[in-house]
This record gives sequence, C-alpha cells and structure tokens, in this order.
Amino acid sequence: MAEVRVHKVNTAGSASEVADVTAREEPLEIRVEGRSVAVVMRTPGHDEELASGFLVSEGVVQKPRDILEVSQCPSTNNEHGNIVDVLLGGAVVNWESLTRHVFSASSCGLCGKTSIESVFQQFPAVKGEWQVSPKQRDLLPLDRHILLVSGRVSFEIIQKALAGGIPLVAAISAPSSLAVDFAQEAGQTLVGFLRGETMNVYTHPQRLKTAP
Repeated sequence: MAEVRVHKVNTAGSASEVADVTAREEPLEIRVEGRSVAVVMRTPGHDEELASGFLVSEGVVQKPRDILEVSQCPSTNNEHGNIVDVLLGGAVVNWESLTRHVFSASSCGLCGKTSIESVFQQFPAVKGEWQVSPKQRDLLPLDRHILLVSGRVSFEIIQKALAGGIPLVAAISAPSSLAVDFAQEAGQTLVGFLRGETMNVYTHPQRLKTAP
C-alpha cells in the first residue's frame, strides 16, 4: 500500500484533507535471457512467479526444468519499476512469434510494451487554469472534457487521458498509487470514490468548484 493525502469533498461544499492509502501499482519488465519481451502492471511481490507464469501462458516453457533461474535486475536509469530476467534451460524461443503474440493479445495496451521506458510516454502536462463548475454543460473540445470511470483507476487510464489532454478523471472506485503519482506530475485532477454526495480528490483539487 502507498500513503497519500486526499481532499474529501461533499455536495454541501465542505472539504477536509485526510490521510489515505492506495493499492501500489508498478510496471514489471520481463526479460528472457537478457532480451525484453513484455511489460506487465502489477502490485509488487512474487515477481519470479509472475514472470514464470507469463512464460507458461505464452507457451515459451512447458516444464519446471525449462526455467533455470529468475533473477531481479539491478536498477539503471529507471526509477519507476522493476526488471526480472529469466534464464531458460534449453527451451527454444521463437522471438518474432512471442513478441507479435504479446502485442496482438494485449487488451490493456501496456502489456504489449517491451520495455519500461516505452510505458512512460511523454505528454505535455495539462493546463492548470481551467476549473469545473456544476453549471458547465458544453465541454468541447476534448481538453474541456472530464473522464468518468466505472471501476478503479490505473496508471494506463490516467496516461490515456493525458494523451487526449483531459484534465480531470473521476471514478467510483479507488486509484492505484502509480495513477496518483502520474496525475500529480501531469497536472491532472484525479477523483476517486465518487459516490452519492461525497468524493475523494487525490490531486490538484484547485480545479474543482463546489455548488453555491
């Protein structure tokens, strides 16, 4: 878990800053014999088992002895995630087929990336002067929209919103720790637990106005 500070807001106009926690989310780059094959998003822990299971699901290995070792790679210039390298015990890898299948089978858009650096794409931060008012209706163009999410907010959702210039993302459930960090850095307002008459504002609360 990761500790964060949030602004709890209700429809009566009251707001208070309190401590909260979010589920930790970080990318894991999986390498096979030094070659990057995929990046998956996960809660850190049991990375060796995750990498092994990934290779089983992709058909790279069939038996336990096909994997000699799964090791953590030392951090280089990347501070956002972790890297594991899998040493195989004689299994023959069709690299072209493996990477092509990972890209085509990925529905999340991140798991098809083959390095952590490619996950953290660079987009300009959103402008900070726009504010959301209860009286606003016409929010065109896209940078005048808000994005409403029916579940939890992952890093990828925040990144896609930023790519479209969307300054505010709101969800009925909780954001991950990486989503909060990314939204804070990108200048986006991130709202969670938008239910009934209350909500938690995790980043950039200055963009919200309460009803008079």
